[in-house]
Amino acid sequence: MRLLFASDFHGRLEHYDALRGLVAREQPELLILGGDMFPDGDEADPVGSQQAFVRGRFRQFLEQYRQDAADMRIACVLGNHDWAPVLETVRQLEAEGLLTLLVPQRTAEIGGWKFVGYWHTPPTPFWLKDFERLDRPGDAPPDPQQLSRIWDAAAGAVRTLTAGEYFPTVPTIAEELAQLEPMDERTIFVCHAPPGGTRLDRLTKDGYPIGSFAVRDALPKLRPRLALHGHVHESPGATGVWCEQVGGIPCFNPGQSERELFALLLDAHDPVGSARHTVLP
Repeated sequence: MRLLFASDFHGRLEHYDALRGLVAREQPELLILGGDMFPDGDEADPVGSQQAFVRGRFRQFLEQYRQDAADMRIACVLGNHDWAPVLETVRQLEAEGLLTLLVPQRTAEIGGWKFVGYWHTPPTPFWLKDFERLDRPGDAPPDPQQLSRIWDAAAGAVRTLTAGEYFPTVPTIAEELAQLEPMDERTIFVCHAPPGGTRLDRLTKDGYPIGSFAVRDALPKLRPRLALHGHVHESPGATGVWCEQVGGIPCFNPGQSERELFALLLDAHDPVGSARHTVLP
């Protein structure tokens, strides 16, 4: 299966346009969008404005991609910048047949291959959000007083609270990954956070890792054919590496740029041998 993977557009329309040209030229069998594809949303109504983008511009791009490559399927995961209510908005697009949402609770089968998605990330240095978790049991938030902006479903509104208040209310990434079934050589794992302590999760060449050590620990146990990641835009440019083996599993993070489209093309039968980055060598 010929795959095209891109992540972390954050609503940049020029990247969506560039991706359309790539789809038309390469004619992949499956386009996978790796999370954080939408703008954060405006201050007045962050959730509503992000949902409006998904219903409007994002939907239009999906329809255009399907026109440019008639036999292509589209799959996606969410990312830590996505608001929780947007999950239902994306599911509406899935119900219309425009895409397949990849989730941890079930395996999606596309073209004879199986796909599992996971989009939670460890805490970032910015304001905390719905899809962030502590990485492993026993971890403490870097700053317990850091403010979180979380969707309060009961109140139907955004709620502000501290990291120390928020993280004890949700499981860790390690606890959630422990619930996944072992995978096989025909399963592709699409996980927004790259594995921690690798060259796929660095903001700078000599910087500290900001990926998920729980993901790194889980990969040799899950044993997927390959893993696709995003989240850390700068890492491939900082380290010069966009593919690394973790426990024998090929893991890819193409990164992202504000100026050029960073995307990845590969064949699932030979992921390492066939992989091509749109910009980086």
